[in-house]
Amino acid sequence: MKFPKFTHHICLVSEQTLPNYLGTVMPDASPQTVHLVVTDRMKERANILEKALRERGMAVEHYPLASPRPNEMLAVLNAIREKTPSGSLAVNVTGGTKVMALAAVEWAGIQDEHPFLFYVDTDSKKILQIGGKMDEFEMTVKLKVKELLKAGAGASLREKTGESLNKAKIDLLDRLLRSFLKHNSALKLFNDCAQKAKVRQYPYADMPSSCPQGFMEALDMAREAGKLSIASEKIIDYQSEENRSWCNGGWLEHFVKALLYRMQSDGIIDDWGSNVKIPNEQKSLGKALSPNDKNELDAAFTVANRLFLIECKTADLARNNAFPDVIYKLDSLKKSLGGVLSRGMIVSVLEPRHADIQRCEELGIKLVYGTDVLKLEDKLKNWIENVHR
Repeated sequence: MKFPKFTHHICLVSEQTLPNYLGTVMPDASPQTVHLVVTDRMKERANILEKALRERGMAVEHYPLASPRPNEMLAVLNAIREKTPSGSLAVNVTGGTKVMALAAVEWAGIQDEHPFLFYVDTDSKKILQIGGKMDEFEMTVKLKVKELLKAGAGASLREKTGESLNKAKIDLLDRLLRSFLKHNSALKLFNDCAQKAKVRQYPYADMPSSCPQGFMEALDMAREAGKLSIASEKIIDYQSEENRSWCNGGWLEHFVKALLYRMQSDGIIDDWGSNVKIPNEQKSLGKALSPNDKNELDAAFTVANRLFLIECKTADLARNNAFPDVIYKLDSLKKSLGGVLSRGMIVSVLEPRHADIQRCEELGIKLVYGTDVLKLEDKLKNWIENVHR
């Protein structure tokens, strides 16, 4: 059964914008105009929703709600009703407060011509008709990462690239990972060299006075990948900022992206993207990110309109007690970008402290570290299956 088309939708704006957005983008059922009922506290969320709806070609009108009291709601709904033709109106009661939603249901029941009431049930992946025939409609739309981020938080992402998809490069990344798992100290030294090069005008670093075998193996693999060269056995020449960034942990991001590409090809995930850029003005995080925070996430993918976020870490975060900041950032961003349905994962080559592992468990953040990173594809599949049970 297809979701019916109505030229006008009323949406009650709340912190979670995706259910409102999903109700408007069902195939062949998008309205011409969306009427947003907005409290003062939800103006920012309404602006995010409006931009996403306009990109889909819909007109948007805002209706300020002084307070969520029933009488105020009824007045706003009556004002919208006067502007819409007979038989053209549907009301999405998923958003707003409980009082707003109940007032909308009550209002619909006293109209001479009842508008179509519906609720977007993201857990069951269905749209439920409220009252009337009580029909159920399958949620057939599957948002891409880019659209889900824009509709959920006004965020954006860079275009995904196919660089890490070459089989030879994937094999090299696997070998590099295995080497670093065997030689943790080599990874720390490899990162330190790349980090020190960052503060210089040109991306090069002095060769360490002592170079253990694992470190030399890593240099050879990075050189094989075309990411650096060794000058006079004394200088590590990264040749470009992109190469230096690859050596400073970017190689793990490419490893993850290669897995996501394969999982999409196999139909396990709907879409994926990398380098998710977070707007600086994002207010819903509770507190602003510090100037030192990297204002992006490494990777994201979607399954049935649910957002999964991944942060990749190769640094020794336990050494400077930096893991709590990573956990806080991911927990805040997954709520802000994808709402209550989103999930977050941290992939760390080095083992975190017990306190950090426990904190991830408390916040529902999936943590994959150490040798388990070699089984990351299976971990991702299990993660998805457990969420959707």
